[in-house]
Amino acid sequence: MLGAGKGFDAIYAAKAGYMVTALDFSAEAINSARLLSAKEGVNIEFSGDDFLLDPPSHHRKYDLIYEYVTFCSLDPANLERAIKIIPGFLKPGGRLVSVLFPVDGREGGPPFAIDLSTFYNIAKNTMKLVYFSRNIESVKPRKGREVLLELVRKK
Repeated sequence: MLGAGKGFDAIYAAKAGYMVTALDFSAEAINSARLLSAKEGVNIEFSGDDFLLDPPSHHRKYDLIYEYVTFCSLDPANLERAIKIIPGFLKPGGRLVSVLFPVDGREGGPPFAIDLSTFYNIAKNTMKLVYFSRNIESVKPRKGREVLLELVRKK
């Protein structure tokens, strides 16, 4: 889980039987997620590393990276670097599942708007888009302002 936040998605994945590493540069978020995962009785590896550091201390290859609203929390000046770093965390054929928000061209942030064409033009050099949808279930304030992408790391 990239940008683990309070750990809800990581806990959900761990309960489904996945081995989960949850990464967030916020010590407060990691501490909250650790407490919640202990309460829920799930085993999750937590890291407070900043994934923009190359490589973080736990750097290894994953089958899947899931992120939800991580990219929009980054300073736009770091977005290209973040997109380029992700494939280095994936095994060949590994997948990035991303819910990009907001994709509405809004000014300011965070959350900072993600330009889909820019995101794709950077990602396409190392990853192949295999799924794209604007029609995702979402909370009302985000409805129509986010997209679901699945990208596969090229071999």
